[in-house]
Amino acid sequence: MRKDKALEGYLVAAARTGDRASLARLVRLRGPRLTAHAVRLLGDVDEARDVVQDAWIEILRGLHSLRDDAAFLPWALRIVTRRVARVIKGRQQHRKMAADFAAETENISPEAGPDAVQAAEIRRAIASLPPDQAA
Repeated sequence: MRKDKALEGYLVAAARTGDRASLARLVRLRGPRLTAHAVRLLGDVDEARDVVQDAWIEILRGLHSLRDDAAFLPWALRIVTRRVARVIKGRQQHRKMAADFAAETENISPEAGPDAVQAAEIRRAIASLPPDQAA
């Protein structure tokens, strides 16, 4: 493990100077750990890979701000964790919106047609307006 830490520190320092080969090695060295972390939090391998891919962009852009090269892994894990939190928050908002829409439209009969659905959507939009604008 000490070897990995020493190698990681070297790769971080070299990647910071723009050494693409070192960056590629750093991705190979720490990518699996970052992905495993994201999978554990999200429960979805494909979604975790997407999150980690986006995190690498943020990591690369922020590499110059990392003060301690030896602290790379915890720093990178925090970036992945923040990105996962955004994904989870987005899921929750999507579920809430879907549930709200389902609740509002459950009393509309299928025979009512698109006008009734549109009317329900308009009522929902009006209800979401501030009181001074809803009058």
